Amino acid sequence: MSDLYLKMKFKSLIIDSIRFAAADWYNVIILGLTLFLIENLDTLPGNPPGIDLYDITFWIIIGFLILMEAGYLYRIIHETINGSTHPPRLNKLHKMFLHGFKEIAVFFIYFSIPIIILGVEAFDFRHYLDPLYVNPHILTYYLIDDIIFFHLVPLITSYQFDLRIIFFSMVILLIMFIYFIYLCALLNMVHNNGTIRSGFDFKGLYQRLIEAGAKNLLAVFLLLALVITILGADFFSGTFEFIPVNIYGWNILDIIIQLLLVPFLLTLSIRLLGLISRPTI
Repeated sequence: MSDLYLKMKFKSLIIDSIRFAAADWYNVIILGLTLFLIENLDTLPGNPPGIDLYDITFWIIIGFLILMEAGYLYRIIHETINGSTHPPRLNKLHKMFLHGFKEIAVFFIYFSIPIIILGVEAFDFRHYLDPLYVNPHILTYYLIDDIIFFHLVPLITSYQFDLRIIFFSMVILLIMFIYFIYLCALLNMVHNNGTIRSGFDFKGLYQRLIEAGAKNLLAVFLLLALVITILGADFFSGTFEFIPVNIYGWNILDIIIQLLLVPFLLTLSIRLLGLISRPTI
């Protein structure tokens, strides 16, 4: 196949993914609301200081929402690979919960080494206290973002050679490499009824890489990076604080981005991941 044909083919997949994400705004809003609650449920007005039954209850709910969100994204890939053209229904929650648990378990097994290294060396594990970071895709890009802006940039701008520059650069490459493997592992799990063992079947992972194509996986990687960049820009950097309209201290534009734009792009990205792994692609 010519490069022009492949580019046209991939362009058609992106258009398909956009139409897919826009086909059911109800599911997009539900996904956005889930992400919003995961991030903010324990800080809603009325939460007294300290850790009590109130906090424990919210953390249980947050844990459930995290697994549901991961399970729904898994279902998008599964139904996409099996030929579906519409967003999946939010039903059979027990299966969504189980698939979400398996996906997150496989992710943290893959990332156990860099998480431990960064937790000890760079972050003192402070980032892992944020429930939103349990989302595999979000955690990956926040690790890279924080390494670059809070560690590499200060070291580089100091104009003094520091071995930590090499260390953090190598960790970024390691994270990116592992995430590529994880994307293949996720696809292989979908192709094998969601078994955890298939997430570590490296022969199967290589087959998924060949089917999807390294360039296509890179495109999905960059698209997911855009999603997290937008998420980081609204909730964590205060970019839109100049807009005066607030609801319980949350900027109204932040809320719109969180409830609509981020879940739309996330759905689009996951749909595209499923499309490039279809046996006929």
